[in-house]
Amino acid sequence: MSEVSVSIQELLRKMGDASRSILELDLHEEGTLETLALLQEQQIRLREEIGRLRRPGPLDPEEKTLLQEALELELQVNRKLAETRREVSDQLQRIRGSQRVKHAYDHSYSQTDGYFLDRRK
Repeated sequence: MSEVSVSIQELLRKMGDASRSILELDLHEEGTLETLALLQEQQIRLREEIGRLRRPGPLDPEEKTLLQEALELELQVNRKLAETRREVSDQLQRIRGSQRVKHAYDHSYSQTDGYFLDRRK
């Protein structure tokens, strides 16, 4: 096994570790976005390094196994991020909807001598 192959395997292991760390994050918790960004930056650097080290030709069995594991973890991360994005988008839509309802009657009442008059008809 070549030194390059060992380096690629180590980088692939680190990719898997970064993906596992992302999967463990509670993305609804405050402060996790910074951690997520750091882990994603780490993944980018690892991919670039693997790209520099990788030579054309078949993968050795260990590299292939590690690459498959890294890809499966990446798919799980993508599903988690997509689900979180949908949840946040739904929450924003509910907030915007409630703001519209609130503003529909905001300042629509006036009081004169004990009577409330609705300016809307």
